[in-house]
Amino acid sequence: MMNGQDLLSTQNVKDKDFSFEDTKLVKISRSKLGYFSAITLPLILAACGGGGGGGGGAVSPTPTPPTDGGGTDGGGTDGGGTDGGSTTAGTNANAGRYTATSDADTFIYDVSFSASGSVSSASDGNVIISDFDANNDVLVLRGTGAPSSFTSGGSSNVDVATNIDGDTVITLGSDNDSTGTITLKGVSEGVTINTSSDAADAGAPKVDLSSGTVTAADAGEIFEYSVKFLNGVPVAIDGEVTISGFDAAVDKIVLKTETLPAGYAKDSLLNTTGVDVTTGIDDTRIDFGASASGESGSIVLSGVADADLSSIDLTFSISSPAISGTRVDIDSAAVTAAADSETFVYDAVASGSNVVGSDGDVTISGFSLADDKIIVLGSGITNGYDLSQFKANASQDYVVDEINNQTIIYFAPDADGNSTTLTLDGVTDTDGTLNIVFGNAIGDEAAPAPAPAAEETPAEETPAEETPAEETPAEETPAEETPAEETPAEETPASYTVVNISATEDTTVTATDAAEEFRYEVSEAGVSEEGAYTVTIDGFDAATDKLTLVVVNGTSNLTTQEFDQLSNVEVTSDGISGTQILFAPDSNAQSGKLVLPSVEESFDSDWTATTYTVEILADSNLV
Repeated sequence: MMNGQDLLSTQNVKDKDFSFEDTKLVKISRSKLGYFSAITLPLILAACGGGGGGGGGAVSPTPTPPTDGGGTDGGGTDGGGTDGGSTTAGTNANAGRYTATSDADTFIYDVSFSASGSVSSASDGNVIISDFDANNDVLVLRGTGAPSSFTSGGSSNVDVATNIDGDTVITLGSDNDSTGTITLKGVSEGVTINTSSDAADAGAPKVDLSSGTVTAADAGEIFEYSVKFLNGVPVAIDGEVTISGFDAAVDKIVLKTETLPAGYAKDSLLNTTGVDVTTGIDDTRIDFGASASGESGSIVLSGVADADLSSIDLTFSISSPAISGTRVDIDSAAVTAAADSETFVYDAVASGSNVVGSDGDVTISGFSLADDKIIVLGSGITNGYDLSQFKANASQDYVVDEINNQTIIYFAPDADGNSTTLTLDGVTDTDGTLNIVFGNAIGDEAAPAPAPAAEETPAEETPAEETPAEETPAEETPAEETPAEETPAEETPASYTVVNISATEDTTVTATDAAEEFRYEVSEAGVSEEGAYTVTIDGFDAATDKLTLVVVNGTSNLTTQEFDQLSNVEVTSDGISGTQILFAPDSNAQSGKLVLPSVEESFDSDWTATTYTVEILADSNLV
């Protein structure tokens, strides 16, 4: 077992009936490759670095390199890779089938070693070696940072077992898409494995699929097919592909994707609605889910009939987000999509488990679910992070607002408690088909570094006392100059500066340091008189500011509860995006919205403002 996965499953080994009785499966040999760090890979955990039989005498963890450069080339079939200038001599086992000679052969298999010395990934895919002589032949695991000592099993990511046919099967790696196996036919004990710190080569041959028919080579190959996940369903990016001559024993299929739901693996395909795995007389067909435009793609393995994919090595690989169509870097509050395919890049940053927006409140008009794409690019965001993980975070939200015909992405609040939104106007993603990708890079382009922390420009540099309240106090315009009875406090107290909101498009009004009364006009039916736009009051101070909804031609004032009870009026305060007032639709079925991003409250049913001042007044009652 490796990382909770059965790496000796039928995905990698055709027969799972392994024998765990032979403890002499792997040995250390002080051979002509003694200048490599020697490791032993017993079936059950056993530490190395000091000894082991088979070659006579104990083996030093860091033996002195011999002058002859090590072993001889054992011949065999090269899987297609190069040695990349490596000093390691032998046969590069880059996936496929190999046959040892009668000489002492060295088979080189490329891996990546982690800092702890474990094998993090296998580059050479699945290898089968026939006629391997355990007394004379050697396996070498090659990779930069190879350890001088090694422990198999456990956290080493190197598992060794024998199958029912008496073959030794070595499974290597922990990465989902980068595990591999070495099968030694007819060998059940005494295998010598060394390590080399030389640089690995290019690994197993890779075939990038797109569409049409591909014929597999004799050598083992990794066939890469691109998909994207929409609402938990893998949808084909590549088209209809047929692979003839696919060798299930050594070939591999890797489904490349920019997002991957947690825990999604090969077996998940069989249980995903919208994905079909079928078999014919002598083939296997995988039909992926349909895109927003109703299109799909498929992979057909000609000559392989496997309804449950048990014999097929199929894994997923997470790649960095990529641009589709024209790139649009969001740099304004309102963006209009073009008719062609576009990728909108919205900057963010990871803060713990939260994704905090950096580009402010943005509205995209004309966005196409079928053709357009969003990349949320942020430092610290893990590649593969998907929308389901985003929505699972209580500090974030993904809202499909059918009343206002829009979809809104609410990012987590920043250090100041302010949240930003990305709104797709005219889009209601009820089917969950939005192509949105999160990541820390676009190809090789890393996400921008986070903005300097607020403490770099601390409040004390521009403190409130620089413009203290006493410099412009309320008593400079004292109540007696405008007595309360002439302008009562509840109507227009002297302490408020009146801000009359007027909008012809989505608008952000920025509050000042002064105490302000923000007036927004509505009808008696709760319809916005400011138009079907989103108005955001940024910096609203619950302690000093006031919100007044002015009922045009109104006959009486309303409480907040009474206003919330008007038909199709909805007021929310969800602890994420502040307080949002969704007004009733107008004659065109369009609705306006008023947002107070910094005001977070809770109320059981109807709107109850307890932390700030809000009034709903008939215009006739205004002075």
